[in-house]
Amino acid sequence: MYLPGHGAAWTFALLALLRSRAARCCPAQCDCSAHAGSVDCAARGLSAVPSDLPPGTRSLRLQLNGIAELPDGAFGAAAPSLELLDVSGNGLAALRADALLGLVRLRELRLANNSLRALAPGALRHSPALRELDLSLNELPRLPRRLFYGLRNLSRLSLRGNRLAGVERDSVEPLVGLRSLRVAGNPWRCDCYTAELRSWLEWYTYRGGLVDELHCALPQEFKGRNLLSIPSEVFFLCSLARDGSPSRGQGGGDRAGSVQSGAAPCTVASRNPPASVRRAVGTLAVAGVICGVISLMMVVAATYGCLYAAMMSKVHQPEAAACQLLVRDASDENRDTKGPLNPGTA
Repeated sequence: MYLPGHGAAWTFALLALLRSRAARCCPAQCDCSAHAGSVDCAARGLSAVPSDLPPGTRSLRLQLNGIAELPDGAFGAAAPSLELLDVSGNGLAALRADALLGLVRLRELRLANNSLRALAPGALRHSPALRELDLSLNELPRLPRRLFYGLRNLSRLSLRGNRLAGVERDSVEPLVGLRSLRVAGNPWRCDCYTAELRSWLEWYTYRGGLVDELHCALPQEFKGRNLLSIPSEVFFLCSLARDGSPSRGQGGGDRAGSVQSGAAPCTVASRNPPASVRRAVGTLAVAGVICGVISLMMVVAATYGCLYAAMMSKVHQPEAAACQLLVRDASDENRDTKGPLNPGTA
């Protein structure tokens, strides 16, 4: 039986139940918006990622806390739906290989202004949809060679304000979709350590990529100059180095010490060129062979023509002489048969 006024009471009770359930899904220290799929835990004094993140979270802001570590699978039920993750301004010293486990939809990752000194080689492999990555204002001395493997969609990358003295070309070549690169504020060493990086930057800017100025810290004669302004001839001898050089690398460990001490420039071990370069070299080789064959055929044809002309001239020489003799005899007979034009003068 329907009782007047009870409908409104039931409605309020249902709303209260839903509100309490939503409150239980949102971490106590954070503000959540179910409609926007956002969880804001910025500047809440957190020392760890909340363990009760609600499923369906698309945006998670954890900046300006005291989080020193991201354990494996740190984002729990929120991982599959996360698209934006901001952990900047914390105390992170390293990024583990499975810290981003399950973040398959992540498009933007902000790790700026931490104390990052090491990145696991496969730390980003769980997020192939990543488009923007901010690693600025950290203490990274090097980048793992396989860090960016699989990130074909990454379009914006910031490495400014770290301790990078060089980056191997193998590290950045997978970034085929990169459009903006920020590298200022690093102690770049503009010798053979950055020869391959310079080569890649020329290709990158040629296809329309944007990069801020990469200023050299060493050697002294190039200090303050933009790496791309140094003539490529300066780096020519770097390509002649042999494999097995102990100084090949990017700028950490013992090499960092040599940078500070002003040691003489090292050389970069040779490496296999990229596939596009190998294909270009192969094409040039085939074209050279074809041109050589054509040139040889032209020489043979010209020689044959000359020989044929000489032979034909010898064959037809007697006939030509006979013709000339007949013409001369006919001319003489013609003069003999003709009488004088005026008979009276004979």
